Amino acid sequence: MSKNNICLIIPYFGKCPNHLSLFLKSCDLNKNFVDILFFTDLKTPAHVPENVIFHNFSLEEFNQLASKKLNITIKINWYYKLVDFKPAFGYLFSAYIEEYQYWGHGDIDLIYGNLSHFLAPLIGYYDLISVQKNYISGPFCLFRNTTYLNTLFKKSISYPNVYTTNSLQQFDECSSLWKKLNQGISILEIDDLESMTYIVKKESLANNIVCYFETLIKEFLGNEDYIVWNNKTIKDNNGVQYMIYHYVGEKNKNSFYIPKWKNIPDKVYFDKHGAFTEKLWLKKKYKQVVCMSRYFLTFWIKKIHFTKKSIMNITRNMYYRFKPNANL
Repeated sequence: MSKNNICLIIPYFGKCPNHLSLFLKSCDLNKNFVDILFFTDLKTPAHVPENVIFHNFSLEEFNQLASKKLNITIKINWYYKLVDFKPAFGYLFSAYIEEYQYWGHGDIDLIYGNLSHFLAPLIGYYDLISVQKNYISGPFCLFRNTTYLNTLFKKSISYPNVYTTNSLQQFDECSSLWKKLNQGISILEIDDLESMTYIVKKESLANNIVCYFETLIKEFLGNEDYIVWNNKTIKDNNGVQYMIYHYVGEKNKNSFYIPKWKNIPDKVYFDKHGAFTEKLWLKKKYKQVVCMSRYFLTFWIKKIHFTKKSIMNITRNMYYRFKPNANL
């Protein structure tokens, strides 16, 4: 029996990503608070934290399980379609989560910070916890482990169609309406699909569930932004602490690189170009300072030279303009 009350359900199929070791370390740092249940065809890594459990599972087995539980024919043939099934994981994998008070869905292209710091005050009171302020967060969302919450997705008129079509519908979040929701528009006015955010907001307004929505996740780094991950604490360059850093906006860029560390450092820096040890980060910043110093030095030398030349030209022009006439 697990000593933790929370589990995250993560079906994953295909090629093993090179960032898996980072994710697993962040799980290990939270081993006294959350369990991670993998359902995957990946080979179990040599070193797995005690709170991470690998279940040997294939995509075909997932299709069979979903078809049986949902009583509709499921034929997923590309892995990313699993995103739409996230709200149903508690229902589909109910046999594996009976001992947990909460279950959640998540991603692995991220690192966890201090989960207990953010979540411990919320557990017990809230039925659903989202780490985005305006919609259900696909990378991390917790549900109270009850039949009502586990079957909440069935309240959507679209769920059978969503699960039988092979195209991605972003059903787990908000039907790709992020921009409009961030502008303050109510999802109840614009979401014909009835995504999970629609269902949850509707149930919350009816006082059927108590929900927590707050931005505890950092995504998409700007040119000057960086993240410091130090002993399970995640802070940005402004000193703001986050529960999760999700590098979804950076990982597919050619310039973004995560080293294959044999031993992951205790302190890791991230920017839009990848992950760095503290030594490499300081070296990188030193080079940037040197380059900027050279740039400004060159700029001011040119400016001073230009100013000096301009003064000489002005002086010369004034001299010839006011030069005494020898014929007078």
